[in-house]
Amino acid sequence: GQPSRIVTYRIDAVAETATLVRQIIHPSALTGNQLGSAQVMPDGGVVVGWGSTQPVYAEYDSNDKEVMRMELEIDDTAYRIVKYGTSVFDVTDLRAAAGGSLETPI
Repeated sequence: GQPSRIVTYRIDAVAETATLVRQIIHPSALTGNQLGSAQVMPDGGVVVGWGSTQPVYAEYDSNDKEVMRMELEIDDTAYRIVKYGTSVFDVTDLRAAAGGSLETPI
């Protein structure tokens, strides 16, 4: 019954304690029943897939401010969202696979 959230805990194995460090609550306060994911970025931001209840993907900066959101249709679902840096992609390959042909149309 509570809204979905992503959380970060600091674990002290010696003291056997877990301290809540960070939490981000679903932007519409919905409860997801499955398929959520979170990816912490090198700059401290987080990319979140909020699960299958209402498929929403969001990116938050290191201060937990939402900087991007995508919402899918209710019937759509995805297991995980992953953000890759632009250096991972080859522009030529992307253009070649962008639903068309590299050949000049007749």
